[in-house]
Amino acid sequence: MPKSKYSIKGGAGDARGKANVIYVVSSKFGDGDLHEVSLILMNKATNNGFYEKHVLRVGDDSEDTLDLRRPINQQNVNRLGDALDRFGVINDANNTIVIRNAPASTMLRLDKIDLKLALYHIADAFLTAMYDNNFGDYRTAATSGNFDVKVTFPAQCVEQRDRDGGVEIGNTMTIGGSRMSRPSGDPVRVTFDVNHCNGI
Repeated sequence: MPKSKYSIKGGAGDARGKANVIYVVSSKFGDGDLHEVSLILMNKATNNGFYEKHVLRVGDDSEDTLDLRRPINQQNVNRLGDALDRFGVINDANNTIVIRNAPASTMLRLDKIDLKLALYHIADAFLTAMYDNNFGDYRTAATSGNFDVKVTFPAQCVEQRDRDGGVEIGNTMTIGGSRMSRPSGDPVRVTFDVNHCNGI
């Protein structure tokens, strides 16, 4: 359960094809100061596709989602447009659009947990990791490199699927990201770029 009351702003709803998906989680996260934690879950300009890759909307199929995460030359021509729109990234070496192969995928299932509750737990885990100095020295460094954070949810809402049909269900997700600002202000504001997942 949440440590304290929270509110969520922003996001994508059910829309596909958005270039940016950013949520702001406001809470005291227990008995501390009020924080506004911005979570960047999608930024096509930086090839951050976390929201499409790892958040399974209600009605979406995890097997189909993984199937679309194949290189372009392995795609069904009838699904290529959908695959490129959702998972295409820019290859900096030659400025072409590619789809990187995923041998497995870990997804947060929104039919098993409310998105707002899930976002609260992601923000809480990232904030705790930051104050434990896992995102560099937040007092002096403006930004940080990537760091993996194990997030625990109050439901069995995480599915890890591989191409051989193996499925694992759990309540944890190892989510990676970087700190994009120093915590400052009143309320305390800080931004994280949530950009990859390393399994359950």
